[in-house]
Amino acid sequence: MKHATAVYVFLNLAGILLFAWFIYSIDAQARAEERDYRDAVDGVTFFTTAVPVFLVCAIGSCAWVVKVVIDLIKKRGFQSMIALFGVVSAWTLATVSLRFLLA
Repeated sequence: MKHATAVYVFLNLAGILLFAWFIYSIDAQARAEERDYRDAVDGVTFFTTAVPVFLVCAIGSCAWVVKVVIDLIKKRGFQSMIALFGVVSAWTLATVSLRFLLA
């Protein structure tokens, strides 16, 4: 695996773990307060902690799409595209599983 690909995959996996930790901490706080609902403060906490992590990783993935296109045009191989599909799949799995695990 090329160095840039490894860094891209590692940073996204770290972003997924950080995103999951923020979501879990928001949910744990609401459960500790024995609330069956999420109020506005939980929404503010979500938008100030979890969303920036997601946006940074999403912007990085958009830049990686440009690298994938360049690699395909210059016929450098499919390694960057495989990394992109792996990262997008991991993000999809993480967001869907968090939704159902913390519901």
